[in-house]
Formats: sequence, structure tokens, C-alpha cells
Amino acid sequence: MKILSIETTSDRASVAYLEQDKILAEAVIEERLTAKDTLLANVRNVLSTGSVSLNDINLMVCGVGPGSFTGIRLGIAFIKGVLTGIKGLEACGVISNDSIGFSCASKGYNSGKKIISIVDSKTGRSYVRKYSSGGDPLGEINLLPDEEIEKESTDFYPVGIFSKNLENIFAGKRIIRPDAGISGKMAFKGMRNINIKPLYIMDFISGGKK
Repeated sequence: MKILSIETTSDRASVAYLEQDKILAEAVIEERLTAKDTLLANVRNVLSTGSVSLNDINLMVCGVGPGSFTGIRLGIAFIKGVLTGIKGLEACGVISNDSIGFSCASKGYNSGKKIISIVDSKTGRSYVRKYSSGGDPLGEINLLPDEEIEKESTDFYPVGIFSKNLENIFAGKRIIRPDAGISGKMAFKGMRNINIKPLYIMDFISGGKK
């Protein structure tokens, strides 16, 4: 399976080309705000490095959030644009917290501990989800205030995109952003959402707005 994965939901965008679960080419855009101008060029470069074209791709993957409102729209719009031109191409989305949690587990940062993945919402609250030590989700995503996240992270390894307050609380812990290569591996393993829907509205959180 040939996979093209795009991640634009955080302050760093990335593109990756994979065959099965092996990353053969990737590019990182350090400033997400420039991604709208360089995403297509980076996709072309990554495909060229992999010696393939869009017509060779079997599955397209993109981050669906939670994360940057503009970034989520950029990635989803790009993939939906490609889908209109290439019939029969499959596509799926990967949740930001899942990409972070799986990345942490696959790289062994958690040293065998269960994981709590955190994505700052810029509102004094963050999107959190808990995982087994192997990166499998243990529950739904919740939107919690910083002080509650500190309590919830007892016996868990906190990782992700922290607010300024949580950076101080979790000093020394890993800051991990959603990554196109990791998301591509997850999609190949079946850890994906079939429907590409943006996860930036509070109603997507279990229990409604909080």
C-alpha cells in the first residue's frame, strides 16, 4: 500500500510518503502559517523522492484535530481537492491526540507507563486522551482545565502540546506534535477514522460543550 500523509493541525506541518508502514520520504514545515503556500510543493518533493505520483497513491491521510482551526481546514481541503480529481482513491483522518500518543509509545518515551496525550486549546483548557503503555486509547477525548489535567495525569506519562501553565507543571516532559509519518503508520495499522471530519468544535467532545 502506498500512503501519502499530511499533518497541518499544529504549529509545525509535515508531509510523508509511506509504503505499508515504512516512511520512505518526508518533509517538515517548521512554520505552519507558511504551509498554505508550500504544502503542494512539499507534497511534490516528497512524492518525487519516493519516485511516485499522486496517481500511484492508494490511501491519503490527514490530521483532523483537535488543533489549529486554519490548519485543520487546510489539510482536509487539500485532500478533498485531490479526491475530486482522482477517482477511487481512499482517504482517512487521524486524531491529533492519537498521533501524539502512538508516537510516544512507539518511541518508548513513556518507559512502560500509561500515557496521557494533551493538545492545548488556547483557552486555559486542553484536549486530553488516555492510552495504554502501547498507545491504545483507553477512553474518549475530553476538554479539561489545566488544574484538572494535573490531577488526571497521576500515574500517566504526560506528553503533547502543552499550554504555558502545563509547560511549567510538566517541565522536562516531551513536547510531541502530530506527525505525518506517525499518522501514516497508524492509518496502515487501521488506527484511523474512515470519515474525514474536522475535530475543532466543542460538540465533538463526549458529553457536548464543556
